[in-house]
Amino acid sequence: MSSLSSFFTSFDAKECAFICLGNKDRADDGIGLIIANKLSKVYPKNVFSEEEEDISTILLYILEKEQYKQVILIDAVEFGAEPGSLLVSPNINTNVKQISTHTIPYHEISRLLESKNREFLFIGIQVKSLTFLEDISEEVMHAAEKVMELLI
Repeated sequence: MSSLSSFFTSFDAKECAFICLGNKDRADDGIGLIIANKLSKVYPKNVFSEEEEDISTILLYILEKEQYKQVILIDAVEFGAEPGSLLVSPNINTNVKQISTHTIPYHEISRLLESKNREFLFIGIQVKSLTFLEDISEEVMHAAEKVMELLI
């Protein structure tokens, strides 16, 4: 596993796959899809969204393609922080509660990618609300702006 500083030292967007997860119908859980939309304007061939494909299909594709040496997974999570707080880490912390409806646990995603020598980085955004059909909170939208600043 790499450290955070070594990940960004070797960061090359052409060799990075961005996996953005979320559910647009569950308030803040939709933030990964918002970020996917913004990132795809900058890195059109490197962004994979749960809105377009199932996470298992995305993973299989990335694992097959040698061009992706780094993978960044972006998702809304619960880790006991203030809404909109960011968790940026090459390690999946057991205190992170996965809230999206996808079926593959973060640690398994990380393990699969690292078994194929892909550097892994997790970016989690602390949710405020998961209310069905509610808008994304201001705090979480602001966090999305911070994520974009970090990645472009």
